[in-house]
Amino acid sequence: AARDMDLLTTPYAFNPEEAHTMARAGAAIVVAHLGLTPGGNIGAETALTLDQCITSIDDMAQAAREANPDVIVLCHGGPISMPDDAQYVIRAFTEIRGKR
Repeated sequence: AARDMDLLTTPYAFNPEEAHTMARAGAAIVVAHLGLTPGGNIGAETALTLDQCITSIDDMAQAAREANPDVIVLCHGGPISMPDDAQYVIRAFTEIRGKR
């Protein structure tokens, strides 16, 4: 319905199946959610590692793009909380794309 109203749609997905479903439903952007960010006063006590996140993001991105090759995939949460964390993930995806 949101797409039919020409609204930008940005649903969160927590696994590849949800990413595929959201992209198939017409989401413009699928956000690969990696769980709560650890630390701080209310942060999670446990979280995925950055390397685990890379695998998870890649799995969700592939699933979303199977449904819609034009979908944009963003990532959010988990241990990606500082600029160095984001840089690590971006570099990893540059390497992944180069291997395909």
